[in-house]
Amino acid sequence: MLKKSLSLLLVGLLILIASPVPASARTRSEKEAQKIEKVRAAILSLGVGPDARIKVKLRDKTKLEGYIKQAGDDHFVITDAKTGTDTSVAYPQVKTAQGQNLSKGAKIAIGVGVAAAVVIVILFFLYHGFTPS
Repeated sequence: MLKKSLSLLLVGLLILIASPVPASARTRSEKEAQKIEKVRAAILSLGVGPDARIKVKLRDKTKLEGYIKQAGDDHFVITDAKTGTDTSVAYPQVKTAQGQNLSKGAKIAIGVGVAAAVVIVILFFLYHGFTPS
């Protein structure tokens, strides 16, 4: 009985090991299109204007830094803050993009934190009887 069980277990393991693993169903062009869409969404979420700071590395190893002046469906424009020159960049050219502005939620959280700190300081001085001369 033990020999039969052991041999069936070994046969099952051999079948499991020998069976082909399904490959990723996405092709290279689908992966590239998904990456381009992710870059587009990230850049559009930063917004435009001097507050929308960004650092971009392109596929040709060019590095750009500045702010997003304009963002469209197929390209965006980076303005160098130091020189004021505009560079139009198509989304497929982008290798990496790093935004440098805070999200709306982060700005609200910072504001709430500062307000809470001010209230705590005022309550501390009132509780300890500190009165200005």
